[in-house]
Amino acid sequence: MCADSLYAYSESICKGYITMEGGIRVGVCGTAAIENGRVIGVHHVTGLTVRIPHSVTVNTDIPMFHILSNGAPQSTLIYAPPGVGKTTLLRAIAERAASAEYSIRTVIVDTREELAFGLDKEELTLDILKAYPRGLGIEIAVRCMGAEMIVCDEIGNEEDADAILAAANCGTAIVASAHAKKLSELLQRPAFERLHRAEVFQSYLGLTREKNRFQYEIHNRFAPIGADSEAIAKKT
Repeated sequence: MCADSLYAYSESICKGYITMEGGIRVGVCGTAAIENGRVIGVHHVTGLTVRIPHSVTVNTDIPMFHILSNGAPQSTLIYAPPGVGKTTLLRAIAERAASAEYSIRTVIVDTREELAFGLDKEELTLDILKAYPRGLGIEIAVRCMGAEMIVCDEIGNEEDADAILAAANCGTAIVASAHAKKLSELLQRPAFERLHRAEVFQSYLGLTREKNRFQYEIHNRFAPIGADSEAIAKKT
């Protein structure tokens, strides 16, 4: 899995994964070696979880409607528990936004090298920053790549929030995902509460999947969290 170069993958292994050719990600479970509060290695590996990406057809009409509700790209956060299909949906959104249909200058910050699988197509107005730390990648996308829209996966910490706020202040839209079952649960976390109070995300899309079809629970940022059903639309 490491192509005979374990050292080259040591940093990502300490974070719990290995990324292989073609966007394949391998989760690594074992015993952590700790030094000064940091994981410096993993030994006695007990389990590996292999995630193999594959191309699927995803209808992105609903998320694209909200992303482009004001004509120009608007920041949107997609949330769901692990395994529902957030990465698959983000990949499809990025491809459509960068296609000839919209020609939005899109940058994918692919920290774990799995989000941009299959998107290296010359006809797309798309740039890919592979393996960059998320915060740094967002900064480069804004300052150096002229991004109109940045797509990134699994945001969650204060460093991510700093970079997203800076991008929003420059007028760049962020389309991102996060792990959560409910929006109220998500916004209890300090980084997301901060982004919400700054009104960074215009829409929050709760994602579920039934019989290989995505369903959405849509929250407008101007509606208070926990508002009644008039503020929330459920669509398939």
